[in-house]
Amino acid sequence: MAMLELVSRFKKKLNIFQRPSIEGDWITFDELDNEEKYYFTIVRNNHSYFGIVTKYLSLKNQNKSSSIVNAIEYLWGVELNADGSYCGYLQDPETCLVYSVTLTLISNGCKLMVKGQVGSTKHIRTQYWNRRVS
Repeated sequence: MAMLELVSRFKKKLNIFQRPSIEGDWITFDELDNEEKYYFTIVRNNHSYFGIVTKYLSLKNQNKSSSIVNAIEYLWGVELNADGSYCGYLQDPETCLVYSVTLTLISNGCKLMVKGQVGSTKHIRTQYWNRRVS
């Protein structure tokens, strides 16, 4: 019993046995010019995740910012797969298109590869989000 307690304390202290999670704050980028676009927060609720835009950052399209509503769920139904990726749905805040997405943590959890498709495989997008450090 003493050994189990020691291992438990070690796990809690170093956090080495927990895999990184998609939970947290992210910065999204424009695919064309790599400009920061949104602050996006992903939260866990039981066994699934959802995400909201918390701030619109792009300055070049200020007129669009009024149509983007903060605190609306743009990511939902996301669940962890056995391979470590996450799958769910993401709505583009600008076009309102809904994508089936696969989210994969890369760079030791500092980046998130967001790969989505609408319907058939003809409309596929991949973005890389950076974890936001406060």
